[in-house]
Amino acid sequence: MSDRDQDQMDARLRQTMAQIPVPTLSPGFDRKLAKRLSQTARLGSRARLMLALYALAALIFSVWIMRRESIDWSLVILAVVVPLVWLVSFVRKDSVG
Repeated sequence: MSDRDQDQMDARLRQTMAQIPVPTLSPGFDRKLAKRLSQTARLGSRARLMLALYALAALIFSVWIMRRESIDWSLVILAVVVPLVWLVSFVRKDSVG
């Protein structure tokens, strides 16, 4: 594409973009979004139990796989403990503020 063709294309694009209306959010969008986010859905006791059982099964399976591959116990423990510590610190931060 020559410089002239490029300039013509740029001009057409600018002209087209100038004609297209800019989308905007409704006036009450921020208020509606804040209200929706403040109504956080909490898991019920059954859902929490299912999530805990899933996490326990995943943990047991992960440890079994790592041991099957002859990974040293210290690395297995590290691979399990580090994410748990991170999760606990994340949950505490979330519940505090």
